[in-house]
Amino acid sequence: MENYNFYRKYRPNQFIDVVGQDNIVKILTNAINTNRLSHAYLFNGPRGTGKTSIAKIFSKEINGITQEGEHPDIWEMDAASNNGVEEIRKIIENVNFLPIDAKYKVYIIDEVHMLSKGAFNALLKTLEEPPEHVIFILATTEIHKIPVTIISRCQRYDFKRITEKDIIERMADILNKEKIKFEDLALEKIAQLADGAMRDALSLLEKVVVFDENVTYENVCISFELVTNSILEEFINLLMNGSSKQVIEYYEKLYYNGIDEKKFIVDLQYYLKEQILKNSSRKMISILSELNKLEEKLYFSNNIKLVIEVFLINIAKENNSMEEIITMPIQENKKETVVIKSSIPVAITEKKNIEETENIILEDEQTANIGIKDEISNDIDKGHNIILLDVLSGTTHEQKVNLKEAFNKIHDLLVGHKKFGIAKFFETADINGASDDGCLITLEKEYHDVFQERLDEIKEIIEHHNKNNYEVFLMTKEEWKQERPKYVEKVKNYRKEDSYSKATQVFSGFKINRK
Repeated sequence: MENYNFYRKYRPNQFIDVVGQDNIVKILTNAINTNRLSHAYLFNGPRGTGKTSIAKIFSKEINGITQEGEHPDIWEMDAASNNGVEEIRKIIENVNFLPIDAKYKVYIIDEVHMLSKGAFNALLKTLEEPPEHVIFILATTEIHKIPVTIISRCQRYDFKRITEKDIIERMADILNKEKIKFEDLALEKIAQLADGAMRDALSLLEKVVVFDENVTYENVCISFELVTNSILEEFINLLMNGSSKQVIEYYEKLYYNGIDEKKFIVDLQYYLKEQILKNSSRKMISILSELNKLEEKLYFSNNIKLVIEVFLINIAKENNSMEEIITMPIQENKKETVVIKSSIPVAITEKKNIEETENIILEDEQTANIGIKDEISNDIDKGHNIILLDVLSGTTHEQKVNLKEAFNKIHDLLVGHKKFGIAKFFETADINGASDDGCLITLEKEYHDVFQERLDEIKEIIEHHNKNNYEVFLMTKEEWKQERPKYVEKVKNYRKEDSYSKATQVFSGFKINRK
């Protein structure tokens, strides 16, 4: 098989070949064209982002050198292995000699942060006042280790990580030139593993090509001991819906097949991120948040497998506990109460010309879907609509803040008693209206449909911690978003003290007793 070495073969030789550092290339090109060169440059940034490549290109461009390979007036030193005072003294002795075949003598010192304290001190004087024919280019991945006195004498450029899009396009271009077939998903995975480093991406690509000249997603996973998206999908579904035993058995199967535990956690994070962007899920967001915390713990653990398994058990147990409690049989109602199952319309014909009050909004022009155990009358519909108007018209910012604080306390209390299901209501509830008499809560549809059935239980909990005779109205967030603008004008300055009198006029003399 051909000996592939993509990084060396396709290393940029001109500025036009550089990927992902357009701003730096533009500035350096302008400096050359206007002959405004500095005596010292400092290139800082993550590994594999083009610092050394651009340093070499810049060195040749300022000297008009077109030949490939080494040049006697361009001197390179790796400070990782040559970090002593003696190496810097050789440079100091050499800088006074004129260039052999170029306009400038250029000294490129890579990994400059590795120089010893004595070496930095030796370099400082020459760096401050070098001969006119000398230019220094210092490159580093750890600028915090370089003395401020050195940094202040250089023109600094900060290199950024190369985007996955740019890395993918570069790899595709190389593979097309090499006439090697590839899958887009395979290149996406390699770019993800490269973490913004083009050099790393090409090195990873080489390994896959050596394994099999057909660059497929499956071959990438095999080459780097990764799990496929189908496995990740199955594992996430199991984590959200399966038992702790099932999750651990599945993970151990992967473990004994040779997966890298840390890579597996990273793969889960990437997969969850992509799925959340496509279709947001509260469970997925929660798991991703916990995975981020887990990743930190793994760096300090001597038993990675155990730490991961404990994490998986806790996640599976938490999800199953919530599901179990959320789907518990509904408590039998002690008394008939009105339950609002969708939007809460009010037929108000009176037009009000007043300014909008914060978060006091209702709905309009729909028939109420309001019910109790038996069929209810239109009069009761109207009565509860009046109560809702009264609640919203009496809403204040202070009431909303106070209610949110009460919800937080209730949530913590329920969690302490392992009532995770009903506690989820107080965690996910958005308070869109709150007065002395009640509140309007909006929820995601998946939660709305569940908690609408448990509204009596929720009211009892709130009344126990808040006050008696407290009304709770539920709507989905989507309903609230759609209907909100229609009712802004109809509840502006709808005063709490005369809301009932106004509403009863609208409803043809229908009367309701205030609480």
